[in-house]
Amino acid sequence: MVQIDSVSPFELPLLSHFLGPARTSSFLGQLSGQNWVYNPPSSVGLNPNVDPRFLVGPGFSPQPFIHGNKISFRPTPNLELGMGVTAIFGGPGLPFTWHEFFRSYYSHNANIASNPAKRFSSFDIIYRVPGLRKWLTVYTDSLVGDEVSPLGSTRPMLNPGVYLPQLPKLPKLELRVEGFKAEPRLGTIYIDRRYHSGYTNEGNLIGSWIGRQAFGGQAWAKYSFTPRASFELGYRHQEVDKFLAGGGRLNDFSMTGECGLGPQVTLSARAQYETWYFRALRPGAESDFSTSVQLTFRPNLRWSRN
Repeated sequence: MVQIDSVSPFELPLLSHFLGPARTSSFLGQLSGQNWVYNPPSSVGLNPNVDPRFLVGPGFSPQPFIHGNKISFRPTPNLELGMGVTAIFGGPGLPFTWHEFFRSYYSHNANIASNPAKRFSSFDIIYRVPGLRKWLTVYTDSLVGDEVSPLGSTRPMLNPGVYLPQLPKLPKLELRVEGFKAEPRLGTIYIDRRYHSGYTNEGNLIGSWIGRQAFGGQAWAKYSFTPRASFELGYRHQEVDKFLAGGGRLNDFSMTGECGLGPQVTLSARAQYETWYFRALRPGAESDFSTSVQLTFRPNLRWSRN
């Protein structure tokens, strides 16, 4: 994968006059772990049904590519807006050429055999609330498939949240709470007619852990005793629609502690207890418990010029 980011904000002619300084990020890479792809000839590409004769897998080569671009603006010191686009392209029947790469930005064809890419659009906003800017920031991320933007869409996935970097009279305590709105039942993000493995890499979800046909939320509370010593409690809940393989639910609770043992050594530990029930995987509820310990050493390297 190759990634290019702007290291500092810059001015865009005309746009920055209204939207403020900008930052950009772009990447291009190849996915792995995609198991199924639908590769029909042009003569059947308009058929809305999947013909199993043209379903390639499990496993295939070459694997598809993915690219993404994002631009963020800061109209005021307390407001930030971001817009992005991501596309999966290439693979069997769609060779990676620069012509196909550029077509993935603008071309859309109802014929699945010649449609160049599976596209996703995003929009996010971060705002420090007037009068409470020291204590309260609200934000939301949104994602939609096969549309120009989540703004105005009737089917976006939404991830709103509230962040309190400190609480009144509790300056060392920070709190973050997020919620998730599921995509519609016949979603367009984690399901696709060509790329049957969906918006994933090595079986891991891209975009959001909440996944397909699910809603839920998560929260963290962190108390910092010193800049290098802290304790955090976390909670996460996921509810999957019964429409998808009978549905299910997940709850997990976590504790994380970190402490500096010296100027160059940090010790951290984490414990998590999880309960889950997904009818398609197990007939009854399951639970698990995990712990981890990490020791981090940061060498104090000094470089000199001769």
